[in-house]
Amino acid sequence: MPAAAETSRRPTTSARPLPYGGSGSAARMNEAAGHPLRTPQLPQLSDIERARFHSVTTDSQHLRPVRPRMPPTEGASPLRRSTALRPYRDVLSQWQRHYNADRNDWHSAWRQANSNNPQIETRTGRALKATAYLLEDATQPGRVALELRSVPLPQFPDQAFRLSHLQHMTIDAAGLMELPDAMQQFAGLETLTLARNPLRALPASIASLSRLRELSIRACPELTELPESLASTDASGEHQGLVNLQSLRLERTGIRSLPASIANLQNLKSLKIRNSPLSALGPAIHQLPKLEELDLRGCTALRNYPPIFGGNAPLKRLILKDCSNLLTLPLDIHRLTQLEKLDLRGCVNLSRLPSLIAQLPANCIILVPPHLQAQLDQHRPVARPAEPGRTGPTTPILSSPGASNRARASSSATTTTELLRAVALELNKVALERIEDTAQAMLSTVIDEERNPFLEGAPSYLPGRRPADATTFGQVPVLRDMLAESRDLEFLQRVNDMAGPSPRIEDRSEEGLSRHYTEVSNWKAQKSAHLGVVDHLGQFVYHEGSPLDAATLAKAVQMWKTRELIVNAHPQDRARFPEFAVHIPEQVSDDSDDEQPTSPEPSGHQ
Repeated sequence: MPAAAETSRRPTTSARPLPYGGSGSAARMNEAAGHPLRTPQLPQLSDIERARFHSVTTDSQHLRPVRPRMPPTEGASPLRRSTALRPYRDVLSQWQRHYNADRNDWHSAWRQANSNNPQIETRTGRALKATAYLLEDATQPGRVALELRSVPLPQFPDQAFRLSHLQHMTIDAAGLMELPDAMQQFAGLETLTLARNPLRALPASIASLSRLRELSIRACPELTELPESLASTDASGEHQGLVNLQSLRLERTGIRSLPASIANLQNLKSLKIRNSPLSALGPAIHQLPKLEELDLRGCTALRNYPPIFGGNAPLKRLILKDCSNLLTLPLDIHRLTQLEKLDLRGCVNLSRLPSLIAQLPANCIILVPPHLQAQLDQHRPVARPAEPGRTGPTTPILSSPGASNRARASSSATTTTELLRAVALELNKVALERIEDTAQAMLSTVIDEERNPFLEGAPSYLPGRRPADATTFGQVPVLRDMLAESRDLEFLQRVNDMAGPSPRIEDRSEEGLSRHYTEVSNWKAQKSAHLGVVDHLGQFVYHEGSPLDAATLAKAVQMWKTRELIVNAHPQDRARFPEFAVHIPEQVSDDSDDEQPTSPEPSGHQ
């Protein structure tokens, strides 16, 4: 070949300096800077741009020799990092072939997680293809969320940096065995939900998600610990790591303890560790400056709650429900000066209440198991609702010797109207919590227990195990009645009123747009939380012929919750939406409300 022809085929680089030296590159860079001895300024990149730049340049074909492409082999072959930046579709195709052939570990976990969902695609090849389609679609401009539910994702394909723009990610029942080691490729994430996956560990690099606000991990029992360094403080006092994390939820995991770095999560507001083998909790938890909610329900290995000491956490909700082996509460529990709710129901081995529990805020709702009720009544006054049938304003009944003196002192500064308003607010708060707790228990019955809470005895809805006469909505009286209600125009108007108008964009900053996206998602969920949803053809999605399965019954639970919220806001609607009996198995403790509370209950909403 002539030299001229060979030269013409080479890529030209004269229009830009070589990135890592080369003939004349330093001179050209200094000339661009305007002075032969002046060091040029480096570009300032955001976290997302830096992750994308790193991944693209290290895979660039200009920096690495291009190896000849090997022909595909039969069966599974190890996934290798590409030497050139191949099209993402090619990467996904290789990923599909590999996991279609190699089904060790992940495949059985994926099938088991979806065993109660007959609507999923069970042919592995087609299911992997569906995952690849969703991943490729998520790389498109304008996409901010990736939701993979019941489709297989044993691990992420190569070139995960293509998803660096995503803000929200949910991976549910996907057989996910591990996350990428380089989690900084997802630097834009603000919410991350991992549910029903065989995860054994989280990579240390998850601490690089500095924008993450919510992290939820549910039903991952093989996950036994969190990374040691979730957040830290450097020599200059700057916080690093998950600096914006506000909500951390660990439910039905294998977590036994928390790393010491949990105390560095300066923006954490809600920490929920439910139904996990957590056995110890350090007093540093009370040093979190913004922690408002600590929920440890169902942590049966927990024996002692730590002392408060000089903690400054503005804790408002402390839930220790069903911590059946809890033996002690801290003597200085009164230092939780902003506490609004303390739930000790199900703490059957807790024998004594600290005397200083009497000094908790007067508006704090304290719920205890029956054997501790007498102690609680001795330590502090208990406000009780009026007996059924009694008319006139409800007045708190004071059950401690010094209660009358406190009541007289209080009455000098509080009018009767203000007292009644405060009682009404407390009653409404308790009613809303009762609705939420019951709905969560019903959902747990459907998802975790695979049972139908709308039939007496909560029988299984799975084929072969359910009653022969209950296979569709039309064969369950409660569901049939709720279907009719969902077609009622007044009901739909109540739903629209409760949801309110569509959220408007008030702040076009990146944070404002993200907040708007969350508000719109919540608004849409509220408007569709019933059985009257229609498809694009105007046909009702749910009807008397709808089968009883996890998805349809979960939607029925939403409908139940919506109608109860409507009645709570408009008590006169109870005649139109009568109360339905629901059936929750005794073993379902997650958010259940199987004991009578010691605080005021709205007698009309039971």
